[in-house]
Amino acid sequence: MRIYCNFGAYPYAEYSLQSTDWLGDDLSRLDSWVRTSASLMEDYYGTTYTEYVSGKGLVLNEDGGVIFANNIPELDVVRPDIFKITSSTIEYDSEDYTHGLQADLVWQTMWGAQITRAFTLTGNAFSLPPSTVGSIIGFLIYAVTALLCFRPGHALAAVVIPIPILIIIWGTGLAELAMMGILLAVAALLWAWQLWFKSR
Repeated sequence: MRIYCNFGAYPYAEYSLQSTDWLGDDLSRLDSWVRTSASLMEDYYGTTYTEYVSGKGLVLNEDGGVIFANNIPELDVVRPDIFKITSSTIEYDSEDYTHGLQADLVWQTMWGAQITRAFTLTGNAFSLPPSTVGSIIGFLIYAVTALLCFRPGHALAAVVIPIPILIIIWGTGLAELAMMGILLAVAALLWAWQLWFKSR
């Protein structure tokens, strides 16, 4: 990179930047510039932006820290020691889950061609995936069994005894296994309520 200086009738100068001209590796210079700038701002505005902290020396206080952190992105991350108060976030590395067990449950194979065709035709009519149609039918059978086959006051039996219907739905791949955990948790809560709280 070259720097050109032309002052009209004045002498012309040209300088090629060298790698040794770069002074940015020493970030203590940045610290010094921030502290100096904050001190000049204090004199100009009559407001305190810095304070002395044991073990750190002169640092930006709450007001000064907000100004510099907002106007120089990531400054509080790169040079946290020049701030009295710094905020940090925990880095989270997201992972890709393969859902191997769910992928092995191919409901079309387990239910056969005729039921697969029926679910597909019904799903096309209502703009639903065929597996969702099968899940809805299975949950309706579960709900009807729970409501009609047990007397009022026997909520635990109504919820727990038809669970094999849900296991068939999940075990054949119609519904995602994640839903099984939610419904089983609800069943466990009802069981606990019936066993400990209602019996008292």
